[in-house]
Amino acid sequence: MSNDFIDNYSRLIKEKNPFAVAMVVNRTVPSSGKPGDKAIILQDGTIQGWIGGGCTRGIVLKEALLAIQQGKPRMISIAPGSEEVIKHGVVSYNMTCQSGGAVSIYIEPVLPRPHVIILGKSQIARALCKLAKATGYEVTALSKGAEKEAFPDADRLIDDDQLKPELITANTYAIVCTQGENDSQALLQAVRSGSDYD
Repeated sequence: MSNDFIDNYSRLIKEKNPFAVAMVVNRTVPSSGKPGDKAIILQDGTIQGWIGGGCTRGIVLKEALLAIQQGKPRMISIAPGSEEVIKHGVVSYNMTCQSGGAVSIYIEPVLPRPHVIILGKSQIARALCKLAKATGYEVTALSKGAEKEAFPDADRLIDDDQLKPELITANTYAIVCTQGENDSQALLQAVRSGSDYD
C-alpha cells in the first residue's frame, strides 16, 4: 500500500469526508487494472489512484457513488458480453474496450463515524449520551448550563443553547431531550439543522 494512499485515506477520515475505496481483486488480461490496484473515490467524482483505464473508470465511479449513498459495499464485474445484471451480489457490466479483458472490483464505502448531538440536559439526555457512546457514536452534548459531571461520556460538551451549522456533518443526528426547557426552540433548531435525523 503506497504512502500517498494511506495519507489520503487518513486525511479524509480525519476530515470526516465520506468516500469509497475501490480495489481490483481479479483480472483477465489485457485489462490494465491488476489485483491489488486501488483508488479512493470522492463524492465529487474525483478518483485518486488506479483501478484501470477508461473502460472501467466510469462504471467504478457510478458504483462507488452508490456505495457511499447507500452505505453498503459492492462487488462489480466488467467482462465482454456481460449484461448489466445483479447476480449473487455481483453487479455485472459489459466490457466496452475492444481489446477485451475482464476485471472484478470490490468497492467499500468509508463513512464518518455517526455523530449524535443531544440537545438538553434531562435524565433522558444523560442516558442517551451514555448509550450512544457505548454503541460507537461520536457524542456532542449541547445545553445551556450543562456540566461535564452530567455528561462524562460526551466527546464534546457545549454550554450553549444554539445549534450551530458547523456542528452538522455527514452522518449527524440531532436529538431533542429538553423535557420542558426551551423545547420548541430546540426542536426548531434541530429541524432546520439539516441533520440526517431529528
